[in-house]
Amino acid sequence: MLLLCACQPTPETEVVIQKDFDRMIEQAKATPVPEIGTDTVQAITSPENRNPDAVPSDGPTETEAPKGEHIRESFTGKNEAFTVEIDADVIKPDLPMPIVRVYPGDIDDATVQRFFDVLTEGQKLYTEDGLNCKPVLERRIAKVMEEIASMESIKDDPLFSQESLDDSQHYLRQLQRQYKKAPDEPGAPVETVHLTYNEPTKYTDFVSGYFQCTGIDENIHFFADTNWKGVKGDAFSVRGARIVFDNISMLVFDKMTIHDTYCADVTGQTTKTADNPMLLTPREAEMKAAAIAAALGLSDMAPTETLLIYENTTGEPNSTVRSHPENYVYSISFSRLVNGVPVARPTGESSTGDEANPRPTWVYESLYMKIGDSGIVFFSYDAPLVLENTLVENATLKPFSKIMDIFRKMVPVVYEYELNREGVNRVECRVERITLSLQRVAEQDNIESGLLIPVWNFWGDVTCLYTDSDRSPWELTRGSPMLSIDAVTGSIIDPKKGY
Repeated sequence: MLLLCACQPTPETEVVIQKDFDRMIEQAKATPVPEIGTDTVQAITSPENRNPDAVPSDGPTETEAPKGEHIRESFTGKNEAFTVEIDADVIKPDLPMPIVRVYPGDIDDATVQRFFDVLTEGQKLYTEDGLNCKPVLERRIAKVMEEIASMESIKDDPLFSQESLDDSQHYLRQLQRQYKKAPDEPGAPVETVHLTYNEPTKYTDFVSGYFQCTGIDENIHFFADTNWKGVKGDAFSVRGARIVFDNISMLVFDKMTIHDTYCADVTGQTTKTADNPMLLTPREAEMKAAAIAAALGLSDMAPTETLLIYENTTGEPNSTVRSHPENYVYSISFSRLVNGVPVARPTGESSTGDEANPRPTWVYESLYMKIGDSGIVFFSYDAPLVLENTLVENATLKPFSKIMDIFRKMVPVVYEYELNREGVNRVECRVERITLSLQRVAEQDNIESGLLIPVWNFWGDVTCLYTDSDRSPWELTRGSPMLSIDAVTGSIIDPKKGY
C-alpha cells in the first residue's frame, strides 16, 4: 500500500508517509491547542451524487454542518467506479491530547496467577499431563476416528490428502497406546501457575514463556504466553503477551463449531430490545465486565463498544437460525484510557517487514470479553503496554477541516488502484464513524518502543465489487480504519506498518 502511495502525486507537503518523531513532537509543542471543531466542517452532498451510478463529480458538494458533529458527503475518484460515501458521527474527546512514550509489556507468574484466580473462579482445570486419563482419551480417540472415516469417504475427491489421512492414523495409534497406560481419573487440578520458558533459537532472541490448562470436559481453557528479551532483525516473531480464558461450557451446541452472528450495536444501552432474551441489560454487562477488569488490575481500561452477539454453534457462519437463548452474549471491547483519552484498537499487529520478507511484529493492545447471563464466555488480553513518560501534555492539532481535506485527497490514492484487480468493476468506500483518539505508532523498523499520538481514524468498509455477480464482494478493512491521519502533522499512518 505504501509503495503505491509513494508512486502517486502527493497532494500536500504535509501528507508524508514516513514519520519523524522529533519533528512531530516539536510541531505538537509549537502553539497553543486550538479548539478542535470550531472551524467549519464541509459536509452534506446533494441527493443525486449519492447515487452510485451518477456522473462523477469534481469533488464533494458541500454545505455547512455544525461543528463537525456529523458529516454526510459523497464523491468519486478519477474513475467514476471509485466512490466514497461518508455518513458518520465525528467522535472526539474534549480533553488535552498527550503524546506518551510506550513499550511492549510482559507478564510474569504473579500476573498470570491473578488472572487465573479471577477468571476461573475456582473451576477445576488441569495441565495436559493431568488430562491424560481414560475419559479424556476416549473422547479424543472417538473424534479422530470420526475424522478418519470422513477422510476415507472422499478418497476420490480432488481435495483428498493421503498425507493428512496418514497423519491422523498415526495420531490415533499414539492415543490408543496412551489409553492403555492411562489412569481412570485426571491428576490434581491446577492451583499454582508457573510459566514455562523456552531457550532462544537460531531464528529468534525471544525468550517465550507459556502456560495452559483445560477443564475435564475440554470446554474450558486458560492460556498465557509472553515473548520478550529482544529479537533478531531477520526473524519472524511476535512481540507481546497474551492471556486467554475460554468457557464454552454454558453454550448449547448443535455442532462443535462456533461462529459469531452479529445482532446489534448496543453500546451503553440501559434497556433491552424485544429480540434480546438476555437477563442482563447491555449497561449491566458493561459494568460487570469493568468490575472484572478492575479485579484483574486493569482499571485503566474501559468498555468502548458493546455488541449483541449470537454464538452460532450449527457450523454455518451466516445462519440466521437462533434456536438457543443461552447462546446470546454481549461482546464487549475495551480501550486503554490515558488521562481520560481512549487509545484506538486496530486489529492485528504492526510489522517491520512485508509479506515477501516477514519481520518481527508488535501486536496492538486489546482487551475483549464476551459476557453471558451465566458469566464469562470468552476473555482475551493482548499485548499490554507500559507507559513510560509523557512527552507532550497537550498537543497542538491541525484543524479538522484540514484533516478532511487530507482524507478527500488521499483515500483515492490509497484505494483506487484496486480497480486494476482482475474482475473488479467497482470500489465503494463507506465511512460510518470518524474518531479522534490516541494510537500507538512505532519508529520505522523498530518494535521495541513507540509513542501514543493523537490520530484521526476513519472507520468503515472498503468493498470491491466484481463484474461476475456470482463472486462475493471483497471487504478490505475489517477491524481496521479505512484511513489513519496523524492529527499533529497530517501524515498518513499505516496500521500494518505501525508508523
